[in-house]
Amino acid sequence: MFAGSYWGKRPEAREQAAKRLNVFLTMLAECSAELASWFSKGRSRASALRKPVRVDVESIRDMLKVNRTDIGRQVIQDLGYSFSAWNGDHASLSAVIGVYSEHVQNAVVLSESPSQQRLDDEVWRCVLNAAIVAFEPELAIVAKRSSVVVQGPPRDRAWLVYDRANGVVEFPERR
Repeated sequence: MFAGSYWGKRPEAREQAAKRLNVFLTMLAECSAELASWFSKGRSRASALRKPVRVDVESIRDMLKVNRTDIGRQVIQDLGYSFSAWNGDHASLSAVIGVYSEHVQNAVVLSESPSQQRLDDEVWRCVLNAAIVAFEPELAIVAKRSSVVVQGPPRDRAWLVYDRANGVVEFPERR
């Protein structure tokens, strides 16, 4: 399963992006103990486990990465900031926040390893709510990874769908 939150152009300062991620990570810890600890990704499991993510705004701000041009290494402001973390086991988090490009959207995705899906329905509902509160997305979903990859657009295959006009709608047949 995975939860994805998506929204269009919204420039944000590094501090604001860090605050949003702080709110999300804090709320995730309340959803499940399995989502309470995070690590920076590393070249190996052992390497990553030596790099815990501190969930305060300042630490998250320092972890936010900017995109740069290949030649000259100039910052590409309109591509915002990226962030990634891993819970040390079966869940990973990736985020692109502060994007105001015509060609890229803001997105935050929390996903479980397909072979180790341990989060229950209530946790996924809580994750979706945390994303809605923290990021104010235009669209947020919870879906099976396989149904989205194989069968088409996430919104049309998602179990839980949020949009600003309708709130959260559940499609039990897609679970």
